[in-house]
Amino acid sequence: MSTDSNYDKKRHEESMKSTIIEEIASRLDELGYISDWSQRKVALKSLTMERLHQLTAKVNQSKTAKEAMEGIVKAICDYKQVQQKEDNKRLDNLAGPAKMSPPDEF
Repeated sequence: MSTDSNYDKKRHEESMKSTIIEEIASRLDELGYISDWSQRKVALKSLTMERLHQLTAKVNQSKTAKEAMEGIVKAICDYKQVQQKEDNKRLDNLAGPAKMSPPDEF
């Protein structure tokens, strides 16, 4: 696959994510959510498309803005927790097993 098609694919995915996030924002508006949630919007962009679709369904089923926002916060926290586990695993693999050196003798 060429670099241009990878770039186009990435741009398309980012565009789709933005559209989904705007759908979520519209639903929050319908539910009467009035606080600024721009930081959470940014965090949502890191979620996978599959997770964003699941979140959209949850937000659309929410009866209150609080319930919808709780779902959003949970999705972001879950994603960060998974990322942290993956980072820890990657770092553990880089470091290798701990090596014990014999104590210095006097």
